[in-house]
Amino acid sequence: MIVLDYKVTLLRYRLGLSERNLSSNGFSDWESILGITEDDMSQMQLRLGDRRKIQRMIRDYGSSCPPKCNETGSSWYTTKHKRPHDHQQQPRSHRSVRHPTADASLSEGSRQGRGLGEPTIVATERHRSPICDTTVGQRSPATYQIMRPQDESEPVRLGQDEVCHISVSLCINPNLLDTNTLPQEPVTLKNVKTFLQCTGALVYLWDPSDAMQQVRSLYHPVGGTVPANLVEVIAMATVGSYCDGTLEENASSDQFLQQFVSILSFPLSIGTLPRMRLFACLAICRLTSNIESARVLLLCALNIGREAFASPSFKAETPKVKLRHWWKVFQSVVFLESWLANNTHQNCRVNHEDLNLYEAPLSQSHNVTEICQEQIFQLGRLSTYASLFTMRNMEESSAMEGKHYLNVLTQWRESLPPLMQLSHICLDDPTVSDFQTKHMLLQFHILFLSLVIEPYRKCMRVLGKVRMGNIPIGTADLEALTSVEDYCVVSARQSARVASLVQFDNLVHAHSWTLLYACYVGCIILLHSAMQMLLQGNRDAVGLELAHASSHLGILSVCSYKNEVARRMYGRLQVIFNDAKDLLALPTNIDYMQVTTWDETIASPNEMVMKVAVECQEALTEPTLS
Repeated sequence: MIVLDYKVTLLRYRLGLSERNLSSNGFSDWESILGITEDDMSQMQLRLGDRRKIQRMIRDYGSSCPPKCNETGSSWYTTKHKRPHDHQQQPRSHRSVRHPTADASLSEGSRQGRGLGEPTIVATERHRSPICDTTVGQRSPATYQIMRPQDESEPVRLGQDEVCHISVSLCINPNLLDTNTLPQEPVTLKNVKTFLQCTGALVYLWDPSDAMQQVRSLYHPVGGTVPANLVEVIAMATVGSYCDGTLEENASSDQFLQQFVSILSFPLSIGTLPRMRLFACLAICRLTSNIESARVLLLCALNIGREAFASPSFKAETPKVKLRHWWKVFQSVVFLESWLANNTHQNCRVNHEDLNLYEAPLSQSHNVTEICQEQIFQLGRLSTYASLFTMRNMEESSAMEGKHYLNVLTQWRESLPPLMQLSHICLDDPTVSDFQTKHMLLQFHILFLSLVIEPYRKCMRVLGKVRMGNIPIGTADLEALTSVEDYCVVSARQSARVASLVQFDNLVHAHSWTLLYACYVGCIILLHSAMQMLLQGNRDAVGLELAHASSHLGILSVCSYKNEVARRMYGRLQVIFNDAKDLLALPTNIDYMQVTTWDETIASPNEMVMKVAVECQEALTEPTLS
């Protein structure tokens, strides 16, 4: 089990204001607080409500912790927490660390408080659980549904610590959440379906049929079937409502997120591999709010998968069907880590061995859904290779190698089945009758187009510096950079078309990690292209680029009402967009004019174009979501 940090627990029970008072009197950790009495709290002049909270906190601690027994089989309670009247046999050494200002008149004999029972809440032998009288080896796994600390791997422990920090940061009070009460079945079912059609279709975390079976078995258990794990169903519903749900479902999405974090923060009787995808689900929810938290969770999930597939016994003893399932889950975690590293310009923790720890057989299924999943799986591997490529310094010569990656992506895109082609999705296409299929395909193309652009934002910045005369470059490298720029600009225009379809069908999600990312990247690429055209004196095509960029800005504007990250994105891009429109409206035959929005009082149009172009280049290589 993960024992919560003492200070974190005080915050959970709303005892943060009493922390300094407790610490100054020697009650600064679990060992000391377990021996507190009613007299101690009276001497510290704690309020009655705070005293009852401390009693409840100690009671919950004693009931939730699995007992640790010594080699002779005696209880952890009887060896570490003696009764106060037994202090002659074993002195309470932890009382010696009390602060000098504590009342010295409080003797050991007076610590048999009035309101806490005989001595302390967890120390009394008569309140011991029967579990305490058995050794570790004698206990069965079903004795208590929690994992012992020595059974947890380091990634699981770190992941659970991060979950507890998230619970505190979200101000989640576990005492106010009834984690045993299920949400209404129609709401859960709708959110799980939304997850499977959006995020669950882009990253493989659950098999769709197994996911729906878990929901059915949770609400309609049948004799002989394995009951579903509540936390896994809540995890899918949380991502479906928080990241893939509509703006009108924001209230229910917050409730699902709080319940998911609250359940996951407590010890659960689940295996290590299921925790890998649970951490991945929570990381997806944190992608648009706290990048560092998401990176911690993804690293924990990544290390869990590495440990499993690096084990020969795991690959030898696990059935091939399950092995292939967990391999696809692990590869989805690898993709999320590489995607986030590219997106935030941080170090990617993925290596080449992560892609080759296991060689999964190719699927021979002719099912349309499985074919789409296989294509998305291959796209994830390509994007991971791209992130490994961009870990090196991308200078001018790297564009030559980058063209090979673009060619591979083009070949992959041309090999897609007709149903997954972008040309298949249009406003008047009668063949796209399934709204949910259209939803999934739009999300898929948004992700693909942003992956095409992302590795080469730095290349475009290098090209911008060349055009402004800041750095020299060879002819071959210039042609390669220009080719990469053309490809990225075309992809950004196609992304704008998909963004307009998303707006038309009311599929905008405030916390959609693919949507926010693609809109920011596509918009800044188009704005950068517009400024490069102004630098070259080509004003005719600038209006078209700004029109495409407005589609991305429209989505960010809608999401900014519910998402702080989207608000920051929209604010910066809107300023650059307005400046570009103002520059396009300037007469071409005027050399100088009065300007009040720039630092200089008097500036020429060329100087203003140069300044906005520099702002675009800075936005090209800054972290997108941080």
